[in-house]
Amino acid sequence: MIGTTKKNIVFINTATRENSYVTIVTPSISRTQVITERNVLTALDILVKKVNVSLKHLDGIVVVQGPGQFSSIRTGIAVANTLGYALNIPVAGIALDNVLSQEEILARGIKKIMKVKNYRPVAPVYGAEPNITKAKTKV
Repeated sequence: MIGTTKKNIVFINTATRENSYVTIVTPSISRTQVITERNVLTALDILVKKVNVSLKHLDGIVVVQGPGQFSSIRTGIAVANTLGYALNIPVAGIALDNVLSQEEILARGIKKIMKVKNYRPVAPVYGAEPNITKAKTKV
């Protein structure tokens, strides 16, 4: 088992498009679903059905807040904040600072979510300044 907890926790990692996943950790099971085509909600739906845990029975959400790819980070955080708000459960964000294995990230996230009591939105942490180009204008 990747992590152990007395609560039902969803973990969302969308820091990169290639290695995005959702994990549910309960007192008895830990299961992961790969996210394809940035569809976090579909992956979460598949996962809650596999582990037979309703969204209303979740106790918290941990989300990787960066650094990472702009669109990927925004997607994961938007889903985590929306679910946290709708379900009135705590959301905790963790940074990927040199912690690369899924087990280490999850362990750090479980530790952090246990300290969060109420819902508060998580903000993204981007790895670099935005690279936004200006539209070409005709002179």
